Amino acid sequence: MKVLIISKDKSLFSQSGPVYEELLKCSELVDQLHVVVMTARSDTLSILKATDKLFIYPTNSRYAWLAARDACRVARFQLSFKSRFIADLAVAEDPFACATAARMVSRACGVDFMINVYEDLFSAWGENPFGRIMRRASAKRVLREAAGIRAASQLVGESVYSLDPGLDRKIYILPSLSAMEKLKQAEPAVDIHRVYPQFTVILLMAAGSISVRKI
Repeated sequence: MKVLIISKDKSLFSQSGPVYEELLKCSELVDQLHVVVMTARSDTLSILKATDKLFIYPTNSRYAWLAARDACRVARFQLSFKSRFIADLAVAEDPFACATAARMVSRACGVDFMINVYEDLFSAWGENPFGRIMRRASAKRVLREAAGIRAASQLVGESVYSLDPGLDRKIYILPSLSAMEKLKQAEPAVDIHRVYPQFTVILLMAAGSISVRKI
């Protein structure tokens, strides 16, 4: 499977940091991982082949408001072979500009797109009232069109659900690979076998919902 990711994180070109390490891990799970990063022309960045599976492309956009269009253009140019778009899925790293670009790719190339949401949407709207309205409307529109929505935590999933309860079936709670590794290596705060030594087998059950409930 070949995956396209639309991002705004310019630090990827330094080939260091937690986001880059996360992408390296993700690239091992697919055939190829292509990342288009929205950058300014003044950044003067070049295409980077990080590994045989991970490729990173800058948009070098002249204007910030055209970055989404440029990301779509770069993706279509770099990932086309014999007039065929080779990516099987487009993934946006935010529900705003990146999601807009992913939707453009989806419509132009006929592939599904998904959206990663890492932070509470209500804290991501910004302080400018007009900007909040525009970002909210934009996010709501692209989230509705996405094939799936990955929320990095239960709280983030609830914020997406609050924006539009109709998105319920599209939302998946999935922490980052690094976060899951930390959970696996974490020392338990309580040894449940010491608390209940009379039991040899202990079954734990958990139930949850991203629906908003009034208590």
